[in-house]
Amino acid sequence: MTGLSMGKGSNQSVSGILSRSFLYLMLFFLVVPGTILTVASYRRQLKYVSANIQIIAEKTALRFDGFISTRLQILKNTAWIADIASLSVQDQVEMLSRLLGHVEALQQAAFLDREGNLEGRFSLLDSTGSQHLTEYLQAQGKNLMNLRESLVGEVHIDRSTNEPHVAAAVPVFDVFGDFQGVLVAELSLRFMWEFIGQVLIENGGYAYIVDSKGRLLAHPDLTRALAAENVSGLPIVADFLRYGEDQTGTDERYIGINGVPVVGKYYPVTATDWAVVTEIPWDRSFSPILRQVLFSAGIIILAALTAVLIGILLSRRITVPLDHLTGMVTRISGGEEDLRADLHGPREVSLLAAAFNSMTEQLNLVLRRLENRIQEIRRNEVSLREANTRMQVLIDHSPIAVVLQNREGIIELWSKAAESIYGWKSGEVLGKELPVIPPGELGSYKIFFREIVEGKDKVINREFQSLRKDGTRIWVNVSVAPLVDSSGDVYGIMNLVSDISEQKMAREQIVSSLREKEVLLREIHHRVKNNMQIISSMLSLQEDSIDDRIMKDVFQAGQQRIQSMGLIHEQLYMSDDFSRIDFSRYVESLSQYLLQSFDQDTAGIHFVADIASVALSIETAVPCGLIINELLTNSMKHAFRGRKERNIWIEMKENPDNSIALTIGDNGVGLPSDEASGKRSSLGLVLVRELVLQLHGSLEYRSEPGAVFRIVFPLDPASKSA
Repeated sequence: MTGLSMGKGSNQSVSGILSRSFLYLMLFFLVVPGTILTVASYRRQLKYVSANIQIIAEKTALRFDGFISTRLQILKNTAWIADIASLSVQDQVEMLSRLLGHVEALQQAAFLDREGNLEGRFSLLDSTGSQHLTEYLQAQGKNLMNLRESLVGEVHIDRSTNEPHVAAAVPVFDVFGDFQGVLVAELSLRFMWEFIGQVLIENGGYAYIVDSKGRLLAHPDLTRALAAENVSGLPIVADFLRYGEDQTGTDERYIGINGVPVVGKYYPVTATDWAVVTEIPWDRSFSPILRQVLFSAGIIILAALTAVLIGILLSRRITVPLDHLTGMVTRISGGEEDLRADLHGPREVSLLAAAFNSMTEQLNLVLRRLENRIQEIRRNEVSLREANTRMQVLIDHSPIAVVLQNREGIIELWSKAAESIYGWKSGEVLGKELPVIPPGELGSYKIFFREIVEGKDKVINREFQSLRKDGTRIWVNVSVAPLVDSSGDVYGIMNLVSDISEQKMAREQIVSSLREKEVLLREIHHRVKNNMQIISSMLSLQEDSIDDRIMKDVFQAGQQRIQSMGLIHEQLYMSDDFSRIDFSRYVESLSQYLLQSFDQDTAGIHFVADIASVALSIETAVPCGLIINELLTNSMKHAFRGRKERNIWIEMKENPDNSIALTIGDNGVGLPSDEASGKRSSLGLVLVRELVLQLHGSLEYRSEPGAVFRIVFPLDPASKSA
């Protein structure tokens, strides 16, 4: 047994594990409650600070709102009480001076009639200071004519006094509510700067005022207010510009106007488009929380050190017997397989030693089995290599090409036979797709390949046209089979390829030769039929020149026999099969011919044919046709003399013993007594007997009532049921 190797984490001692366990446990019970307490304190402090600065912002905004609203109301009252629109310019100036001259922060006032003309005006400023109101009236005169509610303009800095001013305007109506003009006043906002500087907020907080464009109107640092600094980028100001009165700020920390993290709130000044913003530095607001966090951290560190110390003390009481056991384990792992661990010591250690001794015995047994298994695997590897060598020799010397492809169609094996058939060397195609597929058939081949890989087809044998390396096309026979792993998944396919170009060419030559022979046989049957027709016509011409009735009958019988054989060749000529004839169609044609030949004698004959669908060879069909011709001719000529009811029937069926039964009968006068008894036979009956012998059959006939002939003959091997 070799020495044991230390796995990941095996260098961790019990002492270290116990120390860390106590440490983690102590940290959990201290950090989690401490964190929850700190978060709760932070939220409570944040709520308190936000509420405090919100109240200050609201009170400050209401102070400014009251200031502006009071001045606007004074202007409205002045316009109403003085009825200023009805006064002369001199009276307007005097009235404005008397009513508005004592109003705090009101610097000057003017009245514009409803045409926008400046009439009465008074000012507490010098000519330079009053210039701004004149400029304001010139710029906003037309807009003021549409004024129907109070208006507060934009704040501007009087450069002569460096004080903020704002224009305020109210519409003037008469007692009937008709618009008469606008009363405009300029207000000093110096008190706004002074008040903002006096707003006191604990922990270093401060307040400032912005307008709806984000410009700074008032700030404890007057230089920033004089510069009308744009602070719209501050989150609190951005909230005011976006939401207006719908919100009052956020509880989130952000970088304030003085560049330090703050918590802020705002409150809009209702009479104007301004807002009062209050901010308080974050670090000063939450200094109690920070002190609490530092105190908690100190407690946690002290508890952690204590936990580590306790873990070390406890671990030493456990690790001494374990160290002894570890030494024994190390010796056993070093090769002392028969060594066993000491079972003395604490109960848990003794149980561990006993378990380890049992494990060592089991491990020795497993190792012996493993060594035997390794030797068996090595023997199997030798056998497998020998089998692979034999298989490679077989593949290399086989005339059938072997091509292996993976699931993606990449070639992994290209045998020497494949090199011979296609012309590509294995080094040219391995690791590539199959190069032998003609371009026009590549799509159908990919579908065929995918069906094999997906297991839709098992083993397929097909003939294809393939490309050689020189661009020529050859015919190949390909057997394709999927290669399946132990789980049943297809991991590739095997192609067994044979070059069948020569066989294909020979097959085409054979097919061509057969077609030529078919044409020749068709022509032979056609000519035989024509020759028989010529013979029949010659006999008919000869018959016309003979007056002897007996001789005419002889010639007519000969014509009918020749015609019965000619019909067979005619049907063979018209058929796709030159070796067999559909006998039911032949009997129908022959009976029609005979009925037409005996036109006068066959009047009123009812003919019934029940012929099974049997195909006969020409060797059987000719004698059988002559038999039918003789017997039908005999019935038509001799059976119905003096008879009104004339019936002829013919029946042909196949027997279970593979023989044919042919029955021909009539309801006529029957055979003469000497012929029925066999004492005398006519030429026709003799001919029938000879033809039956030629068919290797048997003949039975009877008379009264009528004449019935039954012939049974074997079905020749070339014939079959249709």
